[in-house]
Amino acid sequence: MAKLLKKQTQMSPLAEEYSATAFRRTEEAKATTRHILDVAYGPEDDQDIDIYLPDDANTTNVPVFMFVHGGSWTHG
Repeated sequence: MAKLLKKQTQMSPLAEEYSATAFRRTEEAKATTRHILDVAYGPEDDQDIDIYLPDDANTTNVPVFMFVHGGSWTHG
């Protein structure tokens, strides 16, 4: 059975600012790092991740940072 969620009509100003900052920072990262985009981790559409790597050739034993968006993003 499908569950309907309340429609979000407008994001708060803080959410708008966060969305714009995240988009800008993503574009900056793409321009300044090695990256592999849209790596599938599952069979469904949108089950993919983007991987950003250090510029130097030594990529062993580097820290990993993961950001997982756990909500419903209907705007932005």
